[in-house]
Order: sequence, then C-alpha cells, then structure tokens
Amino acid sequence: WSFLLSVVFSLNLQAAEPGVQVRKGPTDIVNGIALADDDITVSNEFYKIAFAVGTTPPWGVPHGSIVDSALFVNGEWTDNRTALIDFLPHGWSAWPSESQQTHIVEQSPDRVVIQITRDYDTNVELVTTYTVTSGSNILEVSTRMTNRGEKTYEDLLAGYSLCTLSGYMFGPWGTVERGYDQVAEEWFGDYVLGYDEHFAMAVHYPGFTDFAWGTGWRDLYRKQTLAPGDTVDLAAWIQFEDIGSTAEVMRHNLALNEKPFGTVSGVVRSTEGTAVDVPVVIFEKAAPEAQDMLFAWTVGE
Repeated sequence: WSFLLSVVFSLNLQAAEPGVQVRKGPTDIVNGIALADDDITVSNEFYKIAFAVGTTPPWGVPHGSIVDSALFVNGEWTDNRTALIDFLPHGWSAWPSESQQTHIVEQSPDRVVIQITRDYDTNVELVTTYTVTSGSNILEVSTRMTNRGEKTYEDLLAGYSLCTLSGYMFGPWGTVERGYDQVAEEWFGDYVLGYDEHFAMAVHYPGFTDFAWGTGWRDLYRKQTLAPGDTVDLAAWIQFEDIGSTAEVMRHNLALNEKPFGTVSGVVRSTEGTAVDVPVVIFEKAAPEAQDMLFAWTVGE
C-alpha cells in the first residue's frame, strides 16, 4: 500500500488539474493578495491568475486588475509571481474612474472568459476581456476603448503593464535608456519578459510605439487619439513558461507578427571538450545606442 500511495502522490505532482477551473473567494495562490470574498481565480494546466474584484489592487489601481499569478513548474504550483497585470489607458491606471465591474461571461471546462468594464475620465469606456483556454499556456487579452464623450483625447499611451514580484525583467531593448518617454524605433521584439531560472512570463503587444520601465515593471503602449465616438481594439497575449528561457517566447512573438525564423543547433562543450548537460546559449545584437546588447537566450539539453 505504501508503494501504491507513493505512486499516486508522484502522479499528483506531475499534472495540474485538467481543464479550466474557476474559484470565487480568497485565492489559493500562495502569497496572493486577492483575498476578498468576491475575488476570482482562474486556472488551467499551466497557470493561475487572480482578479482583484473586492481586493484593492496596489498603487491605487482600479478594481479588476490581475494581482496574483502562479505557474505549474516541475509538478507543483509556484507561489505568487505577479504584483500586477493590467491595461493602462494613458501611461498609468484608469483613474479617474467612477465604475469598475467584473463578469464571468463564459465558463466551461474548455474555456473561461472574464470581462472587466471600467470608465476612464468619465467619457472613455474600457472593456477588457481575458480568455483562458484549456491546454494553452497563453492568456488572450483584448481591450476595447470607446470615446462616449464630446472631447478628443490626443496621444493616449494605451497599453499593458507587467509587474513582477521576483526574478528579473527583460525587453524590449534596443536602448539603454530607462524610465518614461521611450519611443519605439528599432526594438528587438514587441514583448516584455519577467523570469528567473524556473519560469518566464511575457506580455506580447504587437505594434507598440512607446514603452516605460523600471525595476520590476515594464509597460508597452500604443499611442492612440480618440475623437468623439471613436472605438479602438487593442489585443495582447500573456505567455507563461516553466523555464527561464526566451526561446518559446520569441517563437510565439514571431508567429504573432508572421515573421520567419530559423533554428540554431549544436553541442556546447567546456574548455576540456566535455559536452555541457544544460547549456545556456546567449545571442547578442548590435543596437543604435550600444554595441552587442543581449538579444535572446535559450536553455539547452
């Protein structure tokens, strides 16, 4: 019996619960902050995310943002890796905002759709839709901005923010400058990455024009002008990986942009000629402001 129990325990560590699961109330993500009775946690076989419906998000962000996330790595769930994932209407959170509502608009073992409705500056309606699909490590996101007022909003920095709790951050690079007002000219990719040795979490935002960054956070924006009655749809993809490598993130980013790519293969050897079991292969690329900047890396076998 002890042998059978050990086999069952081992199997439980090797696979997350199948399908998409929804939990209402305090999140089960370890060290998560979404602890209100009306908070919502959604999970599939690869990741968990928790929405702050009743919990107050950090930095005064309106209700409805993702404040917790976990990844399924080596047969176990990690603790919370995220401080915030959210849509930003103009370089920061959706304040002033008078109304925030969160709805589960579709729920099945195959797919769950969460919709966050907010207002920005009274006139702009923001509807952000998150889609979690069974068997996919990609969280699909789309925000519809509609100007229902009488004034024109010029040059809104509309986009998505990724704020992590641990590890490191990377991208979009092509510059060594830090802070706000970074304008896209020639980037290495339209994604940002949070990672450590055992996980990677990326936000893909094709077509971004501006970005801002600091320790533990990255924002990607697309500059938008909304005249009265205008509507714009802004799509992004959040990717969760169980290893600290850019390889699969870059593969997905290139596919989103319909760009070709190739494969580099070979054997990494030590100075003594011994094959390295788990090599890290680093790629560099020249940038306008600095030479040979880190472009990508992959963990081999």
